[in-house]
Amino acid sequence: MSRVASWGHFPEPHPASYVTLKNDTEACEQLEQATAPVMIRGLGRSYGDVCLNSGGTVAWNRQLNVIEHFDADRGVVTVQAGVSLDEILTRVLPHGWCVPVLPGTRHVTVGGAIANDVHGKNHWHRGSFCCFVDEIIIIHNGRVQTCSRSENPGLFYATIGGIGLTGCILRATLRLLRVGSAYLNTRTVPCRSTADAVDMLAEADAIHEYSVAWIDSFSGRGLCSVGDHCADGEYERRRQRTLTMPRIARIGNSPLNVRLFNRAYYAMMAAPKQHRLAMNSFFFPLDVVRKWYRFYGKQGLIQYQFVVPHNAGVAITTQVSELLGRAGHTSYLTVLKRFGSVASGGLLSFPMGGLTVAMDLPVRSASLFEVLDLCDTIVADAGGRVYIAKDARMSSSAFYRMYGSKLHELLTYRDKRYSNSFWRRVWREA
Repeated sequence: MSRVASWGHFPEPHPASYVTLKNDTEACEQLEQATAPVMIRGLGRSYGDVCLNSGGTVAWNRQLNVIEHFDADRGVVTVQAGVSLDEILTRVLPHGWCVPVLPGTRHVTVGGAIANDVHGKNHWHRGSFCCFVDEIIIIHNGRVQTCSRSENPGLFYATIGGIGLTGCILRATLRLLRVGSAYLNTRTVPCRSTADAVDMLAEADAIHEYSVAWIDSFSGRGLCSVGDHCADGEYERRRQRTLTMPRIARIGNSPLNVRLFNRAYYAMMAAPKQHRLAMNSFFFPLDVVRKWYRFYGKQGLIQYQFVVPHNAGVAITTQVSELLGRAGHTSYLTVLKRFGSVASGGLLSFPMGGLTVAMDLPVRSASLFEVLDLCDTIVADAGGRVYIAKDARMSSSAFYRMYGSKLHELLTYRDKRYSNSFWRRVWREA
């Protein structure tokens, strides 16, 4: 038995057993012999305990990493579940294709992207990742099964966004997005407040493919960035140079230092700027710093991400931010995006039409969790929900308020051999 952490390094994991899935042929036998409950894990970029399985078996899927077929004419790719988005981009970009929906890191496996139905900066136009998943091959109830929107659709919709509860994904077929370059034309402009940022995002979504806003929760002002793929036919992808966050960096993570850094960053970026950026720089800015979670200290961080309907977005964001600030837990990094009406249909998928807000919160004291419980109530009262993939502390009652309407259908397709620490936390209290 050994330990493995989530990306946020909270909560502290308990020991688990580990097995590496070697190939399709052996996976069924390996999983059958493993001590239940079993959880499939890829690159471990989930912030919360959905990627932990304390006391059970963690099955690594990274050796299932073959890109089996790529149709460069139609823009369709079939890959094993352990293939990362970075590996797909490396293969398809030279042919003028891109993964249509990219989250904030390229170090995510296809299996993980499906299980969490990840989203990006273009949800308003494209929806979430699983909107582009055409077919899934999965070990479900001990048998290899195929599911899609037309074949075995109940299992398909339970699997996308289903946090691994329906079985072990082996491979998937994805549709790609035709792009004119590996570079983007981007523009960044300052915004005076959350309300100003939301207005800018609404205007941007009408004309740009990608949009996102950063808010300095200490001052209330921020920056809005938009982007569109260039059309210059340059498909060579520039690799990011990376550095590793030293452990000693946590010494500088006081609210005062973060306030000063945010002030300096805003001053540097406040003049409207246009840039031609490589994809990695626009989509994955944090990937340049390996183990950046170290900045938040030994106790880890909570990334609290929620979505509420558009008409409540500014008010709820302001209320949550002020509540956290008064309790001494001001968000170090706050990011806003707008979700559109394009839905994947996943039973536990997070996106819905509305404003989504992600807040990075260092874990310093138990009072943080008391405040977040209040925030959950505010979000649920507004008809919103919290992102399961990033949660590490939500109560069972809050989970049921946010996702309960689809749980009965999900349980119909759940493979009871599979579980994770998140599920046992919220399900045990039911």
